[in-house]
Amino acid sequence: MGNHRQAIEDFSRAIAINPGNAEAYSNRGNSYNYIKNHKQALEDCNKAIALKKGYAEAFNNRGNAYSGLGHYNQAIQDYSRAIEMKPGYAEVYHNRGLAYSGSGNYKRAIEDFTKAITIKPDYANAYMDRGNSHSMIGDYSQAIADYNKTIQFKPTSAEPYYNRGNVFYKLGNYKQAIEDYGRAIETKPDYAGAYKNRGIAYMK
Repeated sequence: MGNHRQAIEDFSRAIAINPGNAEAYSNRGNSYNYIKNHKQALEDCNKAIALKKGYAEAFNNRGNAYSGLGHYNQAIQDYSRAIEMKPGYAEVYHNRGLAYSGSGNYKRAIEDFTKAITIKPDYANAYMDRGNSHSMIGDYSQAIADYNKTIQFKPTSAEPYYNRGNVFYKLGNYKQAIEDYGRAIETKPDYAGAYKNRGIAYMK
């Protein structure tokens, strides 16, 4: 996932040399988000936005900070502003979809994930998160289709196998669920959740 602590040090040096560097503030904020220091990320993104008007990436990064803090309505507002500035920004649609999902608005989340996929047809994470939202509203066939697409684009990722296994379990297809949990474990041998769920499926 990158060395974000080292990145923060370098962005801090850039800011010390040029305090008006909006990109350094925004990127440092993004790195703070990665290490879950969302309050510091918020401060940096606020500074970036103040320094550079129409800075879509900074609004996206600030939205990520708000999402990390559980402030989904504020996150959605920032993502929407970023989309106004940069309509083809697939990642922001994806992020706004995650915020809608976090707030329990799965239908709006699905709309945003679909928009992200329209812009970027090989966007594996958007497929997976759309699958998660479909699963939450009980649309299991579409969830499975989305997990299948995720696996097509990210065959070495454990999550789509695990999530698809959960859907098969809900459908009572325990044999297929066990197979998918097994695939998740093959990809990620220390996946405790997959071992636990496979054990439960074996008991059925």
